[in-house]
Amino acid sequence: MDFRIERNGLLASFLALLPAVTVAQSFPAKPIRILVPFPAGASLDLSARVIGQKVAESINQPVIIENRAGGNTIVAAEAVARAPADGYTLLQTLDTTFTLVPAAYKKIPYDPLRDFAPVTQSSRAAYLIAGSSRAPYRSLTELVAFARANPGKINIGASTSLTQILALLLKSSAGIEVTYVPYKGTPPMLQGLASGEIDLIIDAIPLYLPGMKAGKTIALATTANTRAPQLPDVPTTKELGFPQLEANTWTGIFAPAGTPDAILARLNAEFVKALDSADLKKRIDDAVLNPLASSTREEIGRLVKEGIAHWTPLVKAAGITLE
Repeated sequence: MDFRIERNGLLASFLALLPAVTVAQSFPAKPIRILVPFPAGASLDLSARVIGQKVAESINQPVIIENRAGGNTIVAAEAVARAPADGYTLLQTLDTTFTLVPAAYKKIPYDPLRDFAPVTQSSRAAYLIAGSSRAPYRSLTELVAFARANPGKINIGASTSLTQILALLLKSSAGIEVTYVPYKGTPPMLQGLASGEIDLIIDAIPLYLPGMKAGKTIALATTANTRAPQLPDVPTTKELGFPQLEANTWTGIFAPAGTPDAILARLNAEFVKALDSADLKKRIDDAVLNPLASSTREEIGRLVKEGIAHWTPLVKAAGITLE
């Protein structure tokens, strides 16, 4: 054996590792931006700001939350997919950006598997079907009966591809005529419900809890496979005979594809440390936001693939197409 060749080979391998080591040691050297596909004040925006602040304290760099609402999360997702793959531009979004949106739209400007690198899961949640306390129904069963007796008189508000599709699935599975009203986030939807512009919402739970406590909003059902911890007395859609509406949802943090593995590892470590911290969990609970949940990069990658496999055939079978 020529030991000079072996030594030179080992030296070459060592030198090849140096750029990755250097990148990991120097990152981050400037502020990190997290794009959120909802307006300020939405649940995901509030959660991202709390998480970002905690991470900023650890990395000694600002973490800036940038709101890019619009297009059922497509606007923000496209911006991150096209951003430099250097770890300084991230996306915190709903699972639907990668699962339902590609299934429901004829064409989108990104590929959910090819254009993104998973960092970590950030929360888990269920959706809520709720109405105004002024409404003549107090349960999902009563709502369906009312809608059948009053075709076309129910307006449903929703702000994401999943909630929009759940509204359409409710319409088809219950055999009722309802009008879907799109919103850009929870705050304007709350106003619409209060003003009577809409009769019903399908949305994330947290920001509706104060209205329920005040007696202004009535929870009709939740969409997870088990009852939501925030609303243990509210039945699930499956319990009420609408298994098509079952939807467990989560949020996650993603980087552009091609981001160096060393940077992805550092981002995962920092965000998981923040998400698992007791003080951050308490702040999220106190703010009545969806419970935090961290994961490895591989675990959230699997969630994306499982979501695509689950929702694509359902959307296609229902003939749902979004524009």
